[in-house]
Amino acid sequence: MLAFARQARLLDPAEVDRLERRAQADERAASAATRAARSLREALYGIFSAQAHGRAVPDRDLEGLNEALGEVLPNLRLDPRGASLAWGWRRDGDALTRPLWSIARAAAELLTREPSAPVRECGGTECTWLFLDHSRGRSRRWCSMASCGNREKARRHYRRTRDQAPL
Repeated sequence: MLAFARQARLLDPAEVDRLERRAQADERAASAATRAARSLREALYGIFSAQAHGRAVPDRDLEGLNEALGEVLPNLRLDPRGASLAWGWRRDGDALTRPLWSIARAAAELLTREPSAPVRECGGTECTWLFLDHSRGRSRRWCSMASCGNREKARRHYRRTRDQAPL
């Protein structure tokens, strides 16, 4: 989880280093944070997948997100940014779930925005990724044209040419 936080720039490098040291020193807390991350990941997948397919959001998944938000919201604060204010996080905590705070908050913002977010599930045969469809006609089918889209088009082409080949 901390490697992802570093890669996605959810936390500054010094904060990731500090949390890595804490995780190494407290294996039980690190395991609990990993379980929380997996739980949040599964809840978010359930919620956004349901929305992508026009289904009702499963209660257990919504409860999972709300549980994460219970930890997130008390740590949310306003910070000065130049002449204005911006959302920020309490910095004195050493919660190993800290990388999840930004994820849970962003998910809640996405779920409550109007108009609703154009969430889609990849149409790739071997992919279940979710993505935001910002295409002009909201008709994007794959999470990435470079990977899933290309593979699906290649499969269709192969089937078409195989079926048309003379015996």
